[in-house]
Amino acid sequence: MCFTFLPGCFGAINTSTRYIDLDGDYNTVMHTACCLRVACKVSTNHRVLRSCKPGVSVPPKLQDEGKGRCPQPTKEKPASGCGVINGQRADKTVIRQSDRLGIREEIMVGRKVDREIIARRNSCRDRMMIKLNFCFFFCRGWWAFLLIQLHMLQALAQDDVAPYFKTEPGLPQIHLEGNRLVLTCLAEGSWPLEFKWLHNDTEITAYSTEYKYIIPTLQRSHAGFYQCVVRNRMGALLQRKSEVQVAYMGNFMDTDQRKTVSRGQAAVLEFLYIISYPRPQVTWFRDGHKIIPSSRIAITLENQLVILAAEATDAGGYYVQAVNEKNGENKTSPFLYLSVASEY
Repeated sequence: MCFTFLPGCFGAINTSTRYIDLDGDYNTVMHTACCLRVACKVSTNHRVLRSCKPGVSVPPKLQDEGKGRCPQPTKEKPASGCGVINGQRADKTVIRQSDRLGIREEIMVGRKVDREIIARRNSCRDRMMIKLNFCFFFCRGWWAFLLIQLHMLQALAQDDVAPYFKTEPGLPQIHLEGNRLVLTCLAEGSWPLEFKWLHNDTEITAYSTEYKYIIPTLQRSHAGFYQCVVRNRMGALLQRKSEVQVAYMGNFMDTDQRKTVSRGQAAVLEFLYIISYPRPQVTWFRDGHKIIPSSRIAITLENQLVILAAEATDAGGYYVQAVNEKNGENKTSPFLYLSVASEY
């Protein structure tokens, strides 16, 4: 029975000692010692029982130890030794049964202790995992914050770029009077960039982040040269001048004029003044008929009408028609009456 029980006991020992951690759990060690004590006790009892059976040889060492407790039967006293042995067997049986119950109780207690140890270790492991997860998320957030700060420091540590213009003004711009005008200053460089506008070398705005200059209703006085100034921490830069022209057209003077020349002399009819930009296209008329230049009649670059060797047939009412090609306006001048006097 002892050898039958020992493997189970040592299995329980292995199971118990399997959960011993590096710190050396006290309850587990005590359970292992208890199982060893029980196993040794059962083995000793079994040896004593075997030594008391009739006809079984007992080792000398055990014979010396067992003198006076288990005598061999003789012819004079054949039953005296057996009676003692039977009584002892009954006592041993009770002891063996009590040992079995004690062993079972020890095993149950050991298993209970093992379960408590496992539960306590699992609880500690869960708390440790919670702490590790918290530490992981906290460390990850902290590293993300550090990376953002590092990126910002690198951006600030980069060399600043002086302002420069992406485009430069081209040909003069012609816009109609009354229209909306938008001037744009396209520049780049290290931010923040600030812009200022000049009109005919006079400041018309202060420095601001607005890179556009807007004129809601364009007037004649808005014509001229515009310049943009851009600046940042590295300095300021002045753009080339951009010419803005306003197309408009005024009116002729509301007065008729008269002119008299002698026959055979040249007659020069002046173009009546009119305010206009750009310069209008002029056409001369006499009595409602368009005048076509010829070898005797010419129109100068200043829109003067020249009649060589005037004749009586050249007398009449003259006027001009002016057209502004940019805004499409058309104006007609007052009459200019020409008289040709005879020689006598």
